[in-house]
Amino acid sequence: MAEEYALGDYGTGYSKSMAKNSVNQVNVHQQTYRAKNEDKQSGSYERFTGKDKAVCGEPFVDRSGNRGYKNEHTTSATYKVGDKSGYTEYYHEDRVKHVAFDKSSNSNNKGVGYYSKYNKY
Repeated sequence: MAEEYALGDYGTGYSKSMAKNSVNQVNVHQQTYRAKNEDKQSGSYERFTGKDKAVCGEPFVDRSGNRGYKNEHTTSATYKVGDKSGYTEYYHEDRVKHVAFDKSSNSNNKGVGYYSKYNKY
């Protein structure tokens, strides 16, 4: 039976704020987690990477020219297992996005009033 060598769990992370003006600010937070195991004799390995990213207050413009701000949260996971002959990779991502349109600027919200099915409530 071959021994498995754990190469360790390690992760990175950062948070930052970017000022758009004196009132509004974009906040970004991201975490990355990694783990892997290898068997030096057979060349087999397993790798896992997980990511979690949140962005709050980012400026947004849709296809109709409506302006607003979006908050987005994304999580993803990648699992890769293989050996010298090849590998298999599994990937999964979840993304949630919320957009709040700026109602104070009517000139930037063009097109919404002309199509009844796009009216905002």
